[in-house]
Amino acid sequence: MSFHALSTGDSNHAITARTYTDIAARDADTVWQITANIDKVVKVTDTDTYFVLVSVGASVWKEVTHADQDLSTTATPTFAGIQFPISGSLPSHSEGLLHYDYVEKTLSFYNAEAEITMNLGEEQWVRVRNSSGGTITDGQAVYILGAVSDNPTIALAKADDIDTSAVVGLATHDIENNTVGYVTVSGVVHGLVTNSFAAGDTVYLSATTAGEFTNTPPSGNNFDVIIGTVTRAHVSDGSVLVHPQQIVPLTAGVFAYLSMLDQALKTTDDVAFGSYSVSALNTAPASATATGTTGEIRWTATHVYLCTATDVWVRAALTTW
Repeated sequence: MSFHALSTGDSNHAITARTYTDIAARDADTVWQITANIDKVVKVTDTDTYFVLVSVGASVWKEVTHADQDLSTTATPTFAGIQFPISGSLPSHSEGLLHYDYVEKTLSFYNAEAEITMNLGEEQWVRVRNSSGGTITDGQAVYILGAVSDNPTIALAKADDIDTSAVVGLATHDIENNTVGYVTVSGVVHGLVTNSFAAGDTVYLSATTAGEFTNTPPSGNNFDVIIGTVTRAHVSDGSVLVHPQQIVPLTAGVFAYLSMLDQALKTTDDVAFGSYSVSALNTAPASATATGTTGEIRWTATHVYLCTATDVWVRAALTTW
């Protein structure tokens, strides 16, 4: 919206109900908030021209300026409400701009990334740094690699390893290597190629192609990680609702779903696994009375150690055959 002065050299203007009486050819001007001594915004009915008047006395107002300007104030105004347009074209990108997205039916916000829009209340982003060595493209699944300068670093996720399968979300735009961008950890990512799926399909992290997803759970010793749900199948403008979860079998036919934001598996039930392995050998307790927690198990190259009570250890030697 541009604000304009009435005309060069105008001074104060008396206003009668909904009309500027002393401005030639402006007798159809529309006035909002016609109340004595209240500042107002005025619009010429048959144009897109607006101008601002400030109250200087009873039913007398003065123009703020004689040139186009932004409406700003150092005061703290109170509004009963703000009405955003609910139809027409969405505004072009401008960092810091807040508007109503009448397609998504929510307030939306533009940040420094011109190709993305934050739909307030409908999605959650994390600001990240791409340290993968290459461009991470819109919609690829990523995991947290580390952190640099207060930003988590990311790389492409893959379901064939416990570390790389810890999906945090989908890239919500192309993020070039060694640059900062945004990952959707909850909410809908748009503009994706989803024509090989059907709306409603659950999609899983791929165990063969890093960053990709499939509607078939991985098999074998790979990790079952749900990326989310396809909300629109389309050749170029598909969408996926992101809600990452890892599936862990507890007993026959019973599974636990772990959020990628908290992967600790805690249960008081008996747990049965088809196979189990440790990622690395442990350090042996220094003695049979070393500090330990009941139930703690440690493996070394020569022994298995079990803590049978607080600070009480027993061990069994490992032999070959």
